[in-house]
Amino acid sequence: MRMPLRILVALALVAALATPVAANGRSPASIKVVFRPGSTSEILVGTTFGMLKTTDDGATWRWLCDSVVGIMGTYDPDYEMTSTGLMLATSYDGVYTSRDGCTWTKPDGPLGTGTTSSIAVASNGWIYVALSDPVAGYKIFKSTDDGASFQEVPGTLPASDWWNSIEVAPSDPDRIYLTGFRFNGQDPRSRILIRSTDGGQSWEELPTTAFVGTNNSDLMIAAIHPTDPDTVFVRMTLTGTTLQEKIYRTTTGGAALPAGPTWTEVLQAGDYLAQVAIRDNGDVYVPSMMLQKLHKSVDGGATFAEVPGVTYQSACVAERRADDRLFLCANNQIGSEPLTYLASSTTGAAGSWTSRLRFVDVVGPLRCAAGTIQHDDCEANLWCGQREQLGATSTEIDCAPPVEGDDTAPQPPPKSCCGIGGAPGLESASALVVLVFRPWRRRRRRDRAARA
Repeated sequence: MRMPLRILVALALVAALATPVAANGRSPASIKVVFRPGSTSEILVGTTFGMLKTTDDGATWRWLCDSVVGIMGTYDPDYEMTSTGLMLATSYDGVYTSRDGCTWTKPDGPLGTGTTSSIAVASNGWIYVALSDPVAGYKIFKSTDDGASFQEVPGTLPASDWWNSIEVAPSDPDRIYLTGFRFNGQDPRSRILIRSTDGGQSWEELPTTAFVGTNNSDLMIAAIHPTDPDTVFVRMTLTGTTLQEKIYRTTTGGAALPAGPTWTEVLQAGDYLAQVAIRDNGDVYVPSMMLQKLHKSVDGGATFAEVPGVTYQSACVAERRADDRLFLCANNQIGSEPLTYLASSTTGAAGSWTSRLRFVDVVGPLRCAAGTIQHDDCEANLWCGQREQLGATSTEIDCAPPVEGDDTAPQPPPKSCCGIGGAPGLESASALVVLVFRPWRRRRRRDRAARA
């Protein structure tokens, strides 16, 4: 029997990663920003090494490591936050929730065991979670009590092999858009776009013929207009033979079938177009990550132009509705050293961006009681290595090496998992092997379940 390609790739990765690496094979970077609805002080930033949280609008930041949500390797959870401060994170073994960052729990049933792929929080506080698991199923769950319980939505969903994204219209909590894909035997996988207008009580599969890409392209809901549920932006990945992505827009998202919405390609770039932000004033922003560009539309997303002088390597952009301030994952220089990883602006123009997060200023891990993963692993085991990696200047926790010959001197915690200390690069290599193997293992589980 021929060895599966994923296994060959995994073996090659192990060999290639037998050298020191950082942050699970990636440099420290910000990748998503989440605001507590209605708040101008509480922000959660997803990073390549866990998450950072502030409760004072960026004056101080504290670190939560990946362990608190059961993550290893290069997987990036989808983080969200409700108006009560409940934090949510997807994982390979359920959706994790926490109100204080110290204690993280998972619901009973499939959402506590299966792979969760995407989360959306509606304007009325309802929470939607996409379950994408070959054993637990491909389902959507909904909570109407701020995460205290989750129920599967009653509407019948199309057959799927993975849900990529789920978003709720800010102005209509009953309007939901969902994307995914399904495999068709030996044929290329097909992309799925579906819509609900009644909070998941029923679903309609929408045509996808307007989206032009490759066999490997995925559809992602990129943004929904803050006041118009019919204006929707979709991101399409891997649309060319090399790195290339496209953004499509519709202003007829509620159009009836069989024709459904009319989609128009509005932006194409040879780069990652990770996120779209629609401001309350109607302007639309799209960062181009590797090319370090920021695209702006002043006509509702019909056309785009580059913002002159804004050249940040950004993986996220979002407007904080509480004060109409634009935030950008600016993973490079703003102002004087050291580097800025989150910046904000009221106008988005060059020279208007203010640093809100520098990794060197992280004051330490979120302090939690002994017995919690955040204390026992993140603080006691990983922080000193992470502090060194970030170049953080905090002295809140003593990370000084022991005095030679003094057996009574306190020992510093071990260095972090991310290629600092231990077998060079082994953690990153192991993590990537897990991620490469995981989809193959899921198919094996699904095959066994089908034969049972």
